[in-house]
Amino acid sequence: MRESVTQAVILSLVPVKEKDMNVSLFTKEHGRVNARVIGGKKPLSKFAPHLDPLTLVIARLVEKNTITLTDVLEENRFKILREESKRFSEAIKIIALIDVLLPLEVPEGPLWNEVVHSFEKGEPRVANILKILGYDSERMICGICKNPNVGVFSRDHHLFVCESCGGKFSFRDVVYIT
Repeated sequence: MRESVTQAVILSLVPVKEKDMNVSLFTKEHGRVNARVIGGKKPLSKFAPHLDPLTLVIARLVEKNTITLTDVLEENRFKILREESKRFSEAIKIIALIDVLLPLEVPEGPLWNEVVHSFEKGEPRVANILKILGYDSERMICGICKNPNVGVFSRDHHLFVCESCGGKFSFRDVVYIT
């Protein structure tokens, strides 16, 4: 990827140095990509209005030594998700899962289609995303106590557990799927 223009969903932002930041993107053609945004933290940056997590953008990525985001244009803020806290919470869980579980630069067409379509309809489902990623909760048992009623997924351990065993993990590690 020398230069690419692609659709992307903003997953996360991390400040770097004084004026720069790193952005994690889930792109249509390249899968998950980490890119550098030069001057992204400046108050009058051209990037600032478009780099909100859970936003569909058109991004221009340039790769030299690292991947740099050179242009970005907001396409869809998924307003339907932002209007209701339950939908918004479910969508945030999904982008966090993708940011943790998806390897870098591996195109993932079925996952892309599910994420974008479910976000546009306002019907995000963590269980559907986990199933596409190979973690089907319907056939799982708790990885600790062997209870067949799983309702929690550990992102760090890649493990399904029941709700009572879910309390043994840190709050940031678990995603409730029920």
